[in-house]
Amino acid sequence: MSKSSFIHKVFCDISLEKDPDLWQNTEDTEEKNLERIRLIAGFDQTRYKHQLDRTKSSNRKNDALAKAIKDKGNKCYGTGDNLTALNHYNQALLFSSKNEETALLLANRSALWFDLGEYELVERDIDLAIRTEYPENLQHKLYERRAKSRFALKNLDGAKEDIKLAVKYLDLSKLDETKRKNKRNELNIIMSKLEKSSGNNQQDVKKTRTELKFQKENEKFPSFSDAVSIKYEEGRGRFAVASRDINIGELIAVEKAFVALIDKEFSKSHCWHCLKCAKCPLPCTVCSGVVYCSEDCRNISQATYHKYECLFTDVLYQGNLGAWRLAYKALTSYPWSYFKENLEDFLGRNELAGVQGKEIYTSQEIKNFHSLVTHDGAASKQAPELMMQSHIVVFFIRLLRETGYLSCVPPEADRTDGGLSEDEEAAARILHHFMRAAFYNTHEITQIEQTDVGWDQHQIQRIGRVTNPTLALINHSCDPNYRRVSDGTKTYGFSSKYIRKGEEISDIYSKPFSAVNLQDRQTSLQKYNFQCCCKCCKKNWPTLDGLPSQLDSLPPKYYKISPNKVDNQIKRILRAEENFRKLGKKEEADTDAIISAIKTVLEEHDKLLEAPHQLLVYWENQLHHILLHAYSAKVFQKTENASTIIWPVRG
Repeated sequence: MSKSSFIHKVFCDISLEKDPDLWQNTEDTEEKNLERIRLIAGFDQTRYKHQLDRTKSSNRKNDALAKAIKDKGNKCYGTGDNLTALNHYNQALLFSSKNEETALLLANRSALWFDLGEYELVERDIDLAIRTEYPENLQHKLYERRAKSRFALKNLDGAKEDIKLAVKYLDLSKLDETKRKNKRNELNIIMSKLEKSSGNNQQDVKKTRTELKFQKENEKFPSFSDAVSIKYEEGRGRFAVASRDINIGELIAVEKAFVALIDKEFSKSHCWHCLKCAKCPLPCTVCSGVVYCSEDCRNISQATYHKYECLFTDVLYQGNLGAWRLAYKALTSYPWSYFKENLEDFLGRNELAGVQGKEIYTSQEIKNFHSLVTHDGAASKQAPELMMQSHIVVFFIRLLRETGYLSCVPPEADRTDGGLSEDEEAAARILHHFMRAAFYNTHEITQIEQTDVGWDQHQIQRIGRVTNPTLALINHSCDPNYRRVSDGTKTYGFSSKYIRKGEEISDIYSKPFSAVNLQDRQTSLQKYNFQCCCKCCKKNWPTLDGLPSQLDSLPPKYYKISPNKVDNQIKRILRAEENFRKLGKKEEADTDAIISAIKTVLEEHDKLLEAPHQLLVYWENQLHHILLHAYSAKVFQKTENASTIIWPVRG
């Protein structure tokens, strides 16, 4: 946690107060942690009255500010500075609380989308504007604009209906009779064009990326293919092994995250719910802190967890809470009544879920999130760390109280001691466990920003973090045989090596052996409460610069085949590389063909070489990059005049 965090400041202010022995105690038991929570809850400073005062929230709506920003947008639009206008309209929508003003903003943005040729977004903004109290005397303009957009999209029947509606609402306009007559003539001309085009009512088929699916999924763990099996060993916990031979580049995992969180710098450009770049963002209806990519995402979020963080998302970011915020989001994704009904389960522990019993282990089941490893009682935890975890729990409980999640808790005025109710203590115990589950089982979510047209011309950007209850069962190796690709809250897992039946499947939690030496890797992994014993750690493999780079004249230990077969295999490798290079020279090279070519090159190298070797590292990374290009969420920067905006790349 950053030392600049307001929570860290309060923690320092109260440290060693009231019970010095407990502050210095390193016992990590549920009883002792509850004792810590009770102690911290007794301090007046940990009530966080200032930070949790919704009347002072920086995420409040502000209609005066919304109008001022809208006026700036209108001015920019009038001068043809479309991207600056779009940025202003998006920002103004965040602060607008009045339905009519919001509708006017949506209508203005729809005009901008029309000029940019984004006709589907024209339809979306107009639909929402009309449903958000757009003035009837102006609606004829929206129906006309939508008719033109539908005409461009070859939705002629829809366009005709809109022209009829435009004529209808023209009678409600405040135009004088002459202007009304002229506008009616214009609408009749458009209708005539539509009638003449009636034979061409075939809408363009929108190209969509084929959804990745397994040939056969795992019956017990549906987020894995049938190639993966989950085992359990005392002292190791659950881990994944290959139940059959797995080919290089094979899809073996697809999981939608149970809980997700966008990083602060992307919170106004990406959907709060699905984490995808929001080209046409919709704001929360209550606060100015978040945006959504669609009404569906907004409705789901606002009906569940967001109402218990609404107006406080800036405060949560300022707390620098890291993965612990996922615990709060996990809890508030379900009503408190659910936890009360299942309190015994959530106050217990079960790290055998999925390997005992017949229940299917699904990603969206909160009990499977609850079952993730937490390293309770690990001797490596220090007293300040244990106290800080309890402190964060108390902060979360204060937020739950302020937002009304625990509806049975008496109002603050009736609780002068700062102590916790019975329900709050139960919630605190669950949150403490969830915080550890999130901390030890979190994956980064990334997107790629295209910097040029080539499949390898991109930058990988971290945009947030998620917990995947199924993928979290895959253990770490500094030389993994599996790579992840993110598409919003969905993660795809591909084999990056040939994995033989019975071999463990491994992910990576740190930088690989090829980039970082053994000592630095072990240091970075200490936070996960284990010492890595993978092959490259046991044998202390050198980093990339210390690895062989040539194919011929290597010591025998680097070859998988007998010396008399090496030359022929090198020729196969060279042919595969040449085929790949030829493919790369084509202007419109098919992505699937490139994936296949890289797989072939890597397979031929794998037949010849024993790890570690520079070329194995290189081609595994190439495979990962083409898979990112094919299946990751992608964005690009659009620049016009002095304005830049990030937009998603169409799938």
